[in-house]
Amino acid sequence: MLEHIRIAQRDILDFIRDPAYVSPSGRRGTGLPRARQRTRRAGGRPSKSFGGPQGAGEDRKGPDTDLAAPMPQGQRYNILREILVAADHNAYHLGEFALMTGVLEKA
Repeated sequence: MLEHIRIAQRDILDFIRDPAYVSPSGRRGTGLPRARQRTRRAGGRPSKSFGGPQGAGEDRKGPDTDLAAPMPQGQRYNILREILVAADHNAYHLGEFALMTGVLEKA
């Protein structure tokens, strides 16, 4: 699940940075391409890269950045909306982690 969060976060950041960005196909359910699903089952460690590189998105922020301005990708998209989508997605899955922790503690 942590790898799914990381991939979604990277996808949203790439969408903000690049007006021509198209999300890769092949991500169903977990958000992992099949080859990466096999890697995860083999014991990969996604948590080391969670959160992305420091300073990611620096090229899109500054005192003159209008977070509510329409993005080139379309009128319904703006940087603030994309940040809120990422935050909502992360909060949902972090809630799942909290529930799983509670269940495991009672087991």
